[in-house]
Amino acid sequence: MLRMTPDKSLKDLPCSIVAVSCAVKEPKGYPELRKDGYATLDAANKYIRINLPIKNRIDYKRGHRPKLKDMKFEGRAIVCVYGHFIYVDKDRYWSFFDNDEDEVVNVWNIKS
Repeated sequence: MLRMTPDKSLKDLPCSIVAVSCAVKEPKGYPELRKDGYATLDAANKYIRINLPIKNRIDYKRGHRPKLKDMKFEGRAIVCVYGHFIYVDKDRYWSFFDNDEDEVVNVWNIKS
């Protein structure tokens, strides 16, 4: 999977905001963040669903999580790899970090 670097204006924002901002030009609102600056899975889920039309959400249980590099996406998605949110469009993902070896926790497939 090819990593794309998000716009530099997103560099210091929480990854949940970066992922949604890569999927939509101007996201609505902000996710509820913990004191450490990160969104919980529940807060990110609400934020994603406010901003994007979600077809379905897939949850992977511990011990059965594929690595990002092994996933095949047919369209656009927001993906939670262990501890980080990214935006995916087929064979490309937007992140400031290399996430190929990261385990996939959740996938929100976006309606086309």
